Amino acid sequence: METKNKLKISPIGLFVIIAFAVVFFLIGYILNSFFGQRPQKLLSTQNSQESALLSRADMRLLPVSENLTIGQESQFEILINTFDQTINGTDAVILYNPKLIKIIAIQTADSVLNQNFIFPRKQIEDGRIYLTAVRDNLSQQVSGQYTLAKITFRALFAGEAEFNLEFFPGETYGSTIIQSQDSQNILDKVEGFKVKIE
Repeated sequence: METKNKLKISPIGLFVIIAFAVVFFLIGYILNSFFGQRPQKLLSTQNSQESALLSRADMRLLPVSENLTIGQESQFEILINTFDQTINGTDAVILYNPKLIKIIAIQTADSVLNQNFIFPRKQIEDGRIYLTAVRDNLSQQVSGQYTLAKITFRALFAGEAEFNLEFFPGETYGSTIIQSQDSQNILDKVEGFKVKIE
């Protein structure tokens, strides 16, 4: 006569097995949540870097801000960055408040641009500055970061003044940076300059 051994699990044993199962499930869930997001974050960072690399050209006024007293003179630079894009020319159109600011001089600044570009327009109007640079030496491919010009100005009255680049993305008027290959405006981003006068 055969005797069959039946596995009997006590209520405490059953509870211990369920508890282990829940603990292992939670550990697996936590590890997956933590480590499973890493590739996505890495991909997101990579996409951000690629987006930054896709920026074709920018134009900035430096410094970003400054504090002056009435009658004090100062200077800011027009900086262009074409990254690896070669250019045929650029226009900077700067807006300002002539009641608070008087423009003293426009000085073209960077030796590389001065050697390969001519500046047919350096004009100061009431509330606007116009500066145009056109590539003269066609054998020289110009790309990268350059100081286009330095603007000297005087603070006239107390207040908050701004110098802003007039900018219409993709258009050929206002501030532009013109690419050599297809003569398109590749200027994507501009940054202005703020002055507090006391």
